[in-house]
Amino acid sequence: MIQERLLELPGSEPLPWRLRRRRGMKHCYIRIIDGAVELRCSPRLPLSEAEAILRRRLPWILDKLEESRQKKERLNPLDTFLLAGRRYPLRHLPSSGKGIRAELTPEALILHAPEAPAPSQIRRCMEDLYRRHCRETLLPRLEEWSRRMELYPNRVSFRRARTRWGSCSSRDTLSLNLYLAALPPKLADYVLVHELAHIRHKNHSRAFWSEVERILPDWKERRKELRDYEGILPPKS
Repeated sequence: MIQERLLELPGSEPLPWRLRRRRGMKHCYIRIIDGAVELRCSPRLPLSEAEAILRRRLPWILDKLEESRQKKERLNPLDTFLLAGRRYPLRHLPSSGKGIRAELTPEALILHAPEAPAPSQIRRCMEDLYRRHCRETLLPRLEEWSRRMELYPNRVSFRRARTRWGSCSSRDTLSLNLYLAALPPKLADYVLVHELAHIRHKNHSRAFWSEVERILPDWKERRKELRDYEGILPPKS
């Protein structure tokens, strides 16, 4: 169960936060997800105690929120294009034709358009290039990892998602984030291996992580580095 709440702060604006209760949880966890505060805890924890935990950790929370904001500004500006971990400056080249044409060169992403494109148009061009990269580069990588692990999904799709890099359904269907195309290859590989491992293990048990480690012994370092890229995930449409 998820509840959206406000934490009243003396002399300041209330802090929005999300309360996520899960059965079987023995401890409380605070996470900053896409610039939002989330506290995960047992259904038995009183609301007053949850708020007290947030107040005790408030300096840490505020630091992490500011860090998340700065990271998002750094990683997700619309004046640069991030592809496979490499940055390309955006350039607008006036043209006489209608619409926008994107041209990716070794030096920059050039947008040919009569007028300077709006942010929504820039993002649409970026996502078109991400789709191509997913189809031409990440899908073959997935097939390669699939053969090595001897784990084969029934279906694979790349979609625009705001909070998750990927998921594996009970029917072994993989849904992968379009923005995997922005990641350095070793981090995209980690997500692919992670989701393929879910075909065999539908949880995050010790057996699951052993499966991941068998393929990627340095998975912990990759997972930690992946968190630095949460800021590139797309905003609400």
